[in-house]
Amino acid sequence: MHPSEFLKVAEYLCNVRGPASLRTAVNRSYYASFLTARNYAEKILNKKILHGSKDHTLVKKYLAAAPDIEISELADDLGELQGYRRTADYEMDDKSPENLTKVEELYLMAENIVKIISDHTVQSSP
Repeated sequence: MHPSEFLKVAEYLCNVRGPASLRTAVNRSYYASFLTARNYAEKILNKKILHGSKDHTLVKKYLAAAPDIEISELADDLGELQGYRRTADYEMDDKSPENLTKVEELYLMAENIVKIISDHTVQSSP
């Protein structure tokens, strides 16, 4: 499965609405972009991936240091998505992950990350 499949789930959940659906849409949007970026770091940038919790920090670091400016600029967006994912999953009193407009914005950010990395992956393949 390609991580971009999580975007389809996130889009569906945005349409379902409701607090749990919107919070889960944030989670799936983040993981679609994170896993796409992790695969890129490992396969295209040839970086060591631990396949554990430290990968979240490492992947942002690897993206930020990527030689391609379009890729390196994605590190901040990935970090923003990660922050909202944490809030959505752990901070039930914070209602920002239940705001449809914000969740759709985060979905589009994740979709952009996946698209740019996927385009660069295709260009980098033999």
